Amino acid sequence: EPGESCADASALTPGSTLAETLELVPLAAGGADAYIAHERYHQQFAADLPEAEAALMAITQRPVTQAALAEPSGERPRWRSAPSWFLFGELDRNIPVGAHRIMAERAQPRRTVEIGGASHVVGISHAQETAAIILEAAGVGSGLVLPLVARERPLGVLVLVTADPSRPFGRIEVAMGQELARRAAVAIENARLYRGAQDAIRVRDEFLSIA
Repeated sequence: EPGESCADASALTPGSTLAETLELVPLAAGGADAYIAHERYHQQFAADLPEAEAALMAITQRPVTQAALAEPSGERPRWRSAPSWFLFGELDRNIPVGAHRIMAERAQPRRTVEIGGASHVVGISHAQETAAIILEAAGVGSGLVLPLVARERPLGVLVLVTADPSRPFGRIEVAMGQELARRAAVAIENARLYRGAQDAIRVRDEFLSIA
């Protein structure tokens, strides 16, 4: 609603446990960055993902500023004038399921999908359902939803679409898409591993400089 902040929307019903998991880092210009404590990240943010994947997400997470959480919405929320689709997880511990339901109901979406057992990262843990609702919202004529998998671990999906219903994807396009997805997954995994290594080096150097 106009003037409502992200924090306000999350508090429409009780149940969020996010605040108690946050660690604050003061900023030179005032305010603070907020991170989810690494040891609590898995259960708080991504309980339906493998522990190793959640651990990597924890050490590479980007913070949110306290100011961003408290910033009020504008006077003309876009959901009031544009068609919307709503997807959320039943076991989201950042935004309680009751708050999701309230926001979905007032937005009057074309379709609402509530996924049982899903966490806040429903777009990762249930990538195919997420891709399907995006394709529906985009009104595409034909689409491919290709899993991105590296080292037997799902990373997400690659979605290829065409707006022309008279030109569905054929065998050649499917094979090319699968190869593209394979290469993309390898590149993403390598980038994630590199970033994790760099973060580990940074933490080590900071510890040694203090010691």
